[in-house]
Amino acid sequence: MKRSLTVLTTRYSCISRFLVVSCSMLFFVAPSFSQSDAVNLFSPKFKPAKTSLGCTSCMCICFQGSLDIANIHETYAGAPGYAYAGYGSKIGFNFGVFATQPIVTLGPGQIAARAGLEFIQKGGKYGSGTDEENYRLNYIELPVDALYQYEISDQATVFAGFGPYFAYGVGGKIKYADGSPSDNAFGGDYGAKRFDFGMQVVGGIRLSCKATLNLAYDFGLISTSGNSYAANFKDKNGCFSINIGYCFGGMDR
Repeated sequence: MKRSLTVLTTRYSCISRFLVVSCSMLFFVAPSFSQSDAVNLFSPKFKPAKTSLGCTSCMCICFQGSLDIANIHETYAGAPGYAYAGYGSKIGFNFGVFATQPIVTLGPGQIAARAGLEFIQKGGKYGSGTDEENYRLNYIELPVDALYQYEISDQATVFAGFGPYFAYGVGGKIKYADGSPSDNAFGGDYGAKRFDFGMQVVGGIRLSCKATLNLAYDFGLISTSGNSYAANFKDKNGCFSINIGYCFGGMDR
């Protein structure tokens, strides 16, 4: 097996997530006003009377896709603090569905729970030229986040939060620039471990209760190194995501 395969599992990385949410419907107007109010343009009765927190008032379902930049963070057990410099970033994508449920009002905003299920690509690159090895790992991932969301206007809500993610490898390939046959990304002594676990941080904006844009970063907390090198190399995933989404729902309950 090639020398590069001796660090095979060290090249596996994340792609993530993540992720994003939104809710719809805004406010109701108070239609009743007196004759005297008809000449007073500053009367409160001319203004919409919000009966909820608008976009943050109810559960919603969002479909999300993203562009991801993934990499691998490696440490070597024989040299504390050692970081392997041979890995490069890899472009990937994800797509999935997320549900967000407001829980409790806190100050001017709300605490909400978000959970999703997505297909996500993780991976990285090692070497260059004809020695380059391209690692692509495909996962099914479940992120669970706690969010704080706040309406900055009737048409815009900002949010930020964090939480764990759980991922399971469902396929992928290791491809070699020199034309050697591809290898499976998971399984065996050299393939990466299928289970991945880590934390995600996310922040973004929701416009008109429908369109969303957010940035997220996933960082692995466990090593995905395969059996042959798990004792010496600890490889943890890292992934930066630029996510866009569209949401449905938003009816107050």
